[in-house]
Amino acid sequence: IKGDRAGIAMSHVKSYRQTPGDEERPVVKNDFVFAFESDITRDVNDPDSKPPREVQIRWYRQLIWELKELGFEIATVTFDQFQSTDMIQTLEMHGIESGLLSLDRNDKVYQTFKDILLDSRLESYRVEEHLDPLVVQEIKRLRKVGKKVDHPPSFSKDLADALAGSVFN
Repeated sequence: IKGDRAGIAMSHVKSYRQTPGDEERPVVKNDFVFAFESDITRDVNDPDSKPPREVQIRWYRQLIWELKELGFEIATVTFDQFQSTDMIQTLEMHGIESGLLSLDRNDKVYQTFKDILLDSRLESYRVEEHLDPLVVQEIKRLRKVGKKVDHPPSFSKDLADALAGSVFN
């Protein structure tokens, strides 16, 4: 809504790995991470230039319907909180479990994400060996501040939050 960027990610449990203590732990496959971005091409010096386009919440709903039409089974969809009540109600009406998942209020989501990363139980993609995708750049900048995982000033964590939430779910 602020006219910047909103992250989205989809992951699934690919398999389970047995631990020495006979516990099963999930191996998570990340399907994708990307962002919807507003149109920042507005010329502020041109009075006839339209304002930047806002990220539309309906784009998420359209993506979900398209993925379902392609045969993806979508079991759970979560949102960080902003403007999500209508989406949650709509998805619930269509049989998709939905809810809020705050990554700003506690570190449980990022702790789970970190555990899966350190256990080498996250399968994902790497664009090029010497070039980190934007999501990796965001993850590398994250810092723990009290019980919150946050980004430095003037940086973002939209994609990192989307990936961590997707893996957590």
